[in-house]
Amino acid sequence: EDSIKIQAGSQMYWMAGEFGSTVPSLLTACEPGYFQDEVLICRPCAPGWVSSGGSVNVCEKCPKGSRANLPEAATGCMNCTEGTHAAEEASVNCTMCPPGSYVNSVGATVCPKCAQGSFQSAFASTACEPCGGNENTLMLGAESKSACQCQKSYFRQSPEDQCVACLEGMSCPFGSDMTNYQAWQSSNRPKTHDPFPLVLESHMSL
Repeated sequence: EDSIKIQAGSQMYWMAGEFGSTVPSLLTACEPGYFQDEVLICRPCAPGWVSSGGSVNVCEKCPKGSRANLPEAATGCMNCTEGTHAAEEASVNCTMCPPGSYVNSVGATVCPKCAQGSFQSAFASTACEPCGGNENTLMLGAESKSACQCQKSYFRQSPEDQCVACLEGMSCPFGSDMTNYQAWQSSNRPKTHDPFPLVLESHMSL
């Protein structure tokens, strides 16, 4: 204690270069990432919380869309990078956008799903891949190229081929593929089947 203060009459001379009866804030100041508890002891901020140090008695949560710059005793918050997001406050890590979603800005709180007509199979993506010509997807958030099917009034000979306009006298529901027709034929024509071009009444079959 003598190394900290020297008695000088009714006042104390502190090693911080101040006179007084109370401890100078300089001697009790906490380093960044720490806060003072009720007995002026410096404690580390909890994960996801930050402090600039000094005489602060609370730490602050990192906002949504950001993460703490350290796992514990963090000194600041950092925006999530493109392809990642933080949906909650006080995040220690930003989460990669899952397949079927993307984000192309920093500080994101959500990853939007891929629009219909596009897909994304990778994590942490900043964009979605478009389907081919005359293709679409049934729903938002497609995760693979296989979700891209021929749109209504189009069909293809196989999954590797491009979608072309339905032939005259045929009806082509969404996803029409002639390989589905072949599978239907070889399975004794069950009532339920994957889509393929259908013959309209008064027209000959394929």
